[in-house]
Amino acid sequence: MDCPKCEAVLSTVHAEPITVKTETGDWRGVCYVCPACSSVLSVGIDPMTLRNDLLEELLKRLGKK
Repeated sequence: MDCPKCEAVLSTVHAEPITVKTETGDWRGVCYVCPACSSVLSVGIDPMTLRNDLLEELLKRLGKK
């Protein structure tokens, strides 16, 4: 994949934590950034924190934590 702005070949990207605000509340998100020019490549809900939050809530509701 190439950066759409600087056209650098991307073998890695920087992932920066952000807050994603919605009508239903805030979510922990991640912003993927080109390491060469710092252009934002993508933004979304952080899949790892989403998984961890869901697992923690499930364990709490099951009385395991």
